[in-house]
Amino acid sequence: MSGCPHANTSQSSQDFVRALKAVSDPPVLGGPSKIEIAQEAWDDINFYVPSKAEVIADWLLAKLLKDKGKELPSNPIFDARYWKLLTSLSSSQGPTPKTNNVGPAKSWLTTSLHRVPLGPVIVSFLTSFNDVQANERINLANSAASCLSILWPVAVQRMSAEVLQECFGAFVCKVPASKTANEGISTIGCMVSSSYRNSLINSSNKKKLYQSFLHSHLKDWLRSFSMDCTILDATLKSSLLDSGVETFFNLDILRQNLDFKTENTLVERLQSILTTDETLVLEHLPTLFIFYIHAIKRHRGALFSQSSQFQPGAALGELREAGMRYFISMLNLVDNSRRDSQAWRTRLSLLKTVDNENIFDRKQMDTQMAFNRIIELVQLALIHDLKEDQPECPDLAVQCLSIIAHIDYDLVLPFIPRLLPLFLQIPVASESHFAFLEMVLHYHTKTRTMATLVQSLFISILAQKMFRGGPHGGYQMCFSSPVMHTIYLAQVSKALQTFLTESQCLLAVQTVFDALRDTWDQFYTTSRQSEEAGESRKRRKTSSATVEVKGESDEIAVVYSLIARLASVVLSSLPIASLSSTIQDEVRSLLDGFRTDFICHALSKSIKTIRKHGVADAWRTEVTFAATLRLLYSLNVSRILSLPPQYDEKLCTRVVELVNDDALLPELMLELFRFLLYSLSVENTLNHEVIVDRLLQYLEKNFAPSDVNWSGHGHHLTKGEPGRTESALAMMPMIIARWLPEIDRLASSEQLERLLKIILSIKMHPAGQSRQEMQPEQLLMEVLHSAQFWEFPRIRNVFLDILDKTTSALDSTHLKLPKTISILEKVSLYQHLLFFPMEYFSWQLLNDLIKRSLNADVVLSCSSSSSKQPVAEALIVLRVFLKRAYVYCGSVAQDSVGLHNFYLLPFGSLFGFCLRRRNFLSS
Repeated sequence: MSGCPHANTSQSSQDFVRALKAVSDPPVLGGPSKIEIAQEAWDDINFYVPSKAEVIADWLLAKLLKDKGKELPSNPIFDARYWKLLTSLSSSQGPTPKTNNVGPAKSWLTTSLHRVPLGPVIVSFLTSFNDVQANERINLANSAASCLSILWPVAVQRMSAEVLQECFGAFVCKVPASKTANEGISTIGCMVSSSYRNSLINSSNKKKLYQSFLHSHLKDWLRSFSMDCTILDATLKSSLLDSGVETFFNLDILRQNLDFKTENTLVERLQSILTTDETLVLEHLPTLFIFYIHAIKRHRGALFSQSSQFQPGAALGELREAGMRYFISMLNLVDNSRRDSQAWRTRLSLLKTVDNENIFDRKQMDTQMAFNRIIELVQLALIHDLKEDQPECPDLAVQCLSIIAHIDYDLVLPFIPRLLPLFLQIPVASESHFAFLEMVLHYHTKTRTMATLVQSLFISILAQKMFRGGPHGGYQMCFSSPVMHTIYLAQVSKALQTFLTESQCLLAVQTVFDALRDTWDQFYTTSRQSEEAGESRKRRKTSSATVEVKGESDEIAVVYSLIARLASVVLSSLPIASLSSTIQDEVRSLLDGFRTDFICHALSKSIKTIRKHGVADAWRTEVTFAATLRLLYSLNVSRILSLPPQYDEKLCTRVVELVNDDALLPELMLELFRFLLYSLSVENTLNHEVIVDRLLQYLEKNFAPSDVNWSGHGHHLTKGEPGRTESALAMMPMIIARWLPEIDRLASSEQLERLLKIILSIKMHPAGQSRQEMQPEQLLMEVLHSAQFWEFPRIRNVFLDILDKTTSALDSTHLKLPKTISILEKVSLYQHLLFFPMEYFSWQLLNDLIKRSLNADVVLSCSSSSSKQPVAEALIVLRVFLKRAYVYCGSVAQDSVGLHNFYLLPFGSLFGFCLRRRNFLSS
């Protein structure tokens, strides 16, 4: 062995073989190790050994198998050199086949792997892989993966399913615990997992493998594809999942589980794991359930009745029964006492599978009882979890409720009287709440029982007795709930117009009337008792009974307000056009009589109470007063009902006197002005100047041109300065969108000027506007973009006069260079003019505006602060206006030519030109 560097160790092929078989390693003390001898012998093309590759490979495989239990530093399995040499031997026929006499690798590799089992080596490798130094793992895994990609297809042919399951178990037990991703180890995992699954499919001992997997590897397998395990790629996770599913749900195991006398061992094992790792089990229950359903559907022909002696559909019934029985088993693993988000997500996923796979059968009483338990848990979540400020859990619970209703609405129907009152106590509506309420509405439209839904809604409101946060908090909560939300009420209104039958119309009307009258009588009675208790309080200390009566009247006031809101929706949505003429006349007669007898009477009582006792402690009266006014307005303006105009002079006079009190609830103030403006539109005998003047006084005192938002809901207009500010903001869109024609017709020029000045006080801030809340900036843009606004002649003329007066300060005779701030205030009006239709300007005014714009442009350009942002923005506004004006006029005026020359001058002569231009304009 002349070419070998270790000639003293391997003089011949016999010496080489003896060196590899030596007891000690290295064979010679102080000499090279066996792996070094083998590597160099393989690399030396001049060193001849018969079947050299096979000899070295046999030694390597035997070495790996023999020393698999050694400590990590001396274990060859974790030495990348062994794997790399084995790869080289397996993938090559040798450097010089003629001299080395090496045959094809396939011919000897199969024999070697049959002699030396590779399975124990892989188990040892996977079991201790995480103990290897982190910086060595990638190289080791890649080397082993490259080698196994050649050896594994040959070695796996002699491996039993039990050995492959042991390899699979070692992988899922140790490798997912690693903190870093490793491509090499993923390759090994895919090979092992795929081979185990293929062997399992062809195995005749599936039940034994199933039991072994449950007791030894189930927990590790669940953890391997959990959400916390992020180091495994999607392909590997899918392979691991398929292998486990095939173990649990192959045909033999399914037949065993379908035997009623045999307990489901998988569920039992999951129950035992649940005691130590609850989150892990709950996370994967829905996945196991999905694969179980898919498995019984795939093996449906072999599992269920297919004989001709059975009735048609018997197999489908058995499949559904098996699926729902497994659903109940899975659901029982989720303790009913658990109402946390993880438990609700598990229930929701299980229910979605039942819905998507269509396995529910209403004949199964056990399943109905399981659904009933879930619905009862939903009620507990809506009662208790909302109190504890845990919005996620109630939201998930309502989603479960929606899925059950979608599966079979009859399951939910008996619980509706208990569920709707709870939906009134949800403070923030979400999509899941609307989804369930829409299902309820869809059911009643499909069954043509809208009158029943109306009764259920009124009963749910009447069921409200005690409110979280007291009556004031309950008022805000209930009006913000999904049941009273404008989205849902609009759906109810549309459904009533389309699906309320003629026979149900009178019943719905009478239901509304009875609910309003009964609640009002109850409120009025308790209010009188509260007033009497208040009078007696002057003579003695306040008793607990007095406080109780007062609290009860406040709660009834909230209930009445809710009923009045729902009543306005129901009554204004009656399908009058689809009724017979006789029923139409009867309905209109009932509504007109109810409006005159009940509503006006209730309004008079409310006014009398406020005038008698003041507003210091009249919240309950104020909210019921506002609710009644809203109800009256909805009846008056409903185009569907087309009731005759109503005017009560005495009532209007009292309301006019009432609006002088700024201490009233802002929500009530909004409704009072709405009532007065409507009265102005139907009757000219009212003192319109006083009403409009009082309205303008309230706006001038409380309207804020910026830094105020309004949600669009009246119940948010609470007492205090913020409430009055929001109320003033709420009145502006009401005036502009609905009552501007009456204002243009009845208001004086001075009053119109005051209104327009309020609008023009709003500054434009295009950024940061909210789409969900009303802001002054949005109001201004709506006005400027409104074609109707510009078509009112009196308003337009007053607006033009304001423009002329405000911008007259920019005439050349009034301008002085130092007054930059004053000029900026005047120029801000030009920003509004960018939205003004040019057709409405008179030629004289337009020419004056152009001149004043040029004057302001010159002064601002010459100012020392011309580079600052406010001045730069003002210059942009002025020049955009000039461009629009010139485009409209068709030419540039002669006296503005000098300005265009000014823009062409260099900056150094800027100030001198400004002075000459100023002198020229002043002359």
